[in-house]
Amino acid sequence: MQHKVFNGERKKIILNNIRLLRKLKNIKSETMAKEIGISLSEYSKLENGLKNNWEKYWDSIATVLQITPFELVFEDCTALNQNNKPNLESKH
Repeated sequence: MQHKVFNGERKKIILNNIRLLRKLKNIKSETMAKEIGISLSEYSKLENGLKNNWEKYWDSIATVLQITPFELVFEDCTALNQNNKPNLESKH
């Protein structure tokens, strides 16, 4: 499913949540990039809000983070996921 975010502030919240959850769950940027099928430099651009059409990766990112895409919209997303810490690093 393709998601669209029209509000710039909402985009910042979502991208910040992605970064915070990735770190909270001890997932390296390299792992995220590999899991969603893009290069590390492209993933870095995505997480920093510099990549166009980043929404097309929203579902894949949520899957790696083991949440629903909808959860990324909420400012307290990280608090809701404190006890859900997968270790994808051992997968590779």
